[in-house]
Amino acid sequence: MKTRIDINCDLGEGAGNDAALMPFISSCSIACGGHCGDKQSIGTAVTLAQQHGVAIGAHPSYPDSENFGRRSLMLPMQHLLESIERQLDLFFSIASDVHHVKFHGALYNDLARDQKKAEGLIDLVEKYGNSLQVYCPPQSVLLVVVQQSRLTPVVEGFADRAYTSQGALVARTHPHAVHRSVDQVVEQALSLVQNSSLTSITGEKLSLAVETLCFHGDHPRVIDFLTATHHTFKAYQIHVKSL
Repeated sequence: MKTRIDINCDLGEGAGNDAALMPFISSCSIACGGHCGDKQSIGTAVTLAQQHGVAIGAHPSYPDSENFGRRSLMLPMQHLLESIERQLDLFFSIASDVHHVKFHGALYNDLARDQKKAEGLIDLVEKYGNSLQVYCPPQSVLLVVVQQSRLTPVVEGFADRAYTSQGALVARTHPHAVHRSVDQVVEQALSLVQNSSLTSITGEKLSLAVETLCFHGDHPRVIDFLTATHHTFKAYQIHVKSL
């Protein structure tokens, strides 16, 4: 049973609550211009995280601000690599002591099953430093590719999202893809940490061993979720700490 877990949130996405998230998280992934973000927003988020001792990561995505990076794009591989490289170049020109890279939205989901994309993007990320961690979905192609690289994989679970019976995130087009109940989020977070498991949207018990828990910073109830989760973790002596 785990007594320690990393909690991460996405920052610099215009939700307006980045500062309020700081007391509850141990790592963050900062939008770097694909789905959201620019030099100013990156700098603001980096400074805020540094002030609170929160580990800093880059959060690149498909170049699709119109759909907030939540739609798959059929880009030629070279175009995708060039876009991600621009985003990472911008981020690394501003941030120091970068801890990890976490791909965003539809790109994150696509990399879970597309080996060619995963291999190409992980080769690119390696150019920014062998000590970087990469946040990966459990049981994914991306996880396997990172395990075979010089980078360090970190298996990620979501406290506020529903899962299919195959262990994938339920598509956001489903009406119950995103949890709205505080009790539901706390129960899933605690089960992932204590039991390495959760209950799928169709009722199956899934085994998912994770090292970091994500709470979406743009969820309207994220502060309620995090406050309740912290109280529960404290009662169970689960410590929140970056990896």
